[in-house]
Amino acid sequence: MRSQIKISPNRFNILFLALGIVLTLAGCVTNVNVPTEIQGVTSTLVPTITITPSPSPSQTAVPPTRTPLTPIPTLSPEEKEMYLLGLIETNGGCELPCFLGIQPGVSTWEEIRGIEEPMYFREQYLPNDKDSIYLYTYMEERVENLEVGFFGPNNTIEQIIVDARIYLPDDPYGYFPEFAKAMSRYSLPHILSKFGVPSRVLLQAQGQVEPNSGTQAEILLLYDNLGLLVHYFFLNVVTQDLETFVLHVCPNYEHVKFIKLYLQAPDNNTALERMIGDQDNYYLNTWLQPLEKISTSSIEGFYNVFVEPDENDCFEVP
Repeated sequence: MRSQIKISPNRFNILFLALGIVLTLAGCVTNVNVPTEIQGVTSTLVPTITITPSPSPSQTAVPPTRTPLTPIPTLSPEEKEMYLLGLIETNGGCELPCFLGIQPGVSTWEEIRGIEEPMYFREQYLPNDKDSIYLYTYMEERVENLEVGFFGPNNTIEQIIVDARIYLPDDPYGYFPEFAKAMSRYSLPHILSKFGVPSRVLLQAQGQVEPNSGTQAEILLLYDNLGLLVHYFFLNVVTQDLETFVLHVCPNYEHVKFIKLYLQAPDNNTALERMIGDQDNYYLNTWLQPLEKISTSSIEGFYNVFVEPDENDCFEVP
């Protein structure tokens, strides 16, 4: 006798509902067509963009790029010598207190390049920690006869100091005849003739300290209204009267050892002698004395004698 399985009506309903759900889902999956490409639109892979935040700008200023200057070929030693002598003889086409074309109170540091570059190259023309630049005047196998210093705390050259070492003809090492000739434009008669009666004249004269020793005299012409001081140092131009001890000072160019020029703009109110030393300077206050104080000559009398001197013209210092 076969056994029969009896399904309760509730279980039959549940099975029938489940079978219906499965058939419905299968029909949906079969009828859905998933396109791989939509008409007119192509599927493209889009790369992922990673954004990295930029660092904040630094506060440190970046200096501008400066194109270096190309040095021009310098002259040969002989050409340098001729070039420098020509500069001195013409003074760069100007008159004191301008020197070699550089005008104190007007010219800038860069203007030095125009006169120095044929002899020497430097990339920048900026004053050193002493507010100065010295012109390059070195000549090979020759003593340095000329030293020129330019001074000023700002962009403009305010003062110029020139030291011209001429020496005497009997000095075979230091004396340079062509240089002495070029510097003769600054001789005592020439300066007096060119600029007239000085504002002040300072003087120092020394006879023989001992037998057979040399003598010396210093004469400083000051033109306060022109910004010009000229300092002469003479050797062997002083003789002494053995009875009265009066000194006879006979300055002439053949016995000048050096000439110094102290130059500044005419409207510069700085006392000219401050370029030599301060107010307590012993040399200025004791060694040098006003001409009219220690000699028998006045400033105007001195001018009249030495503006067109004879070889034996002198003045007396009692």
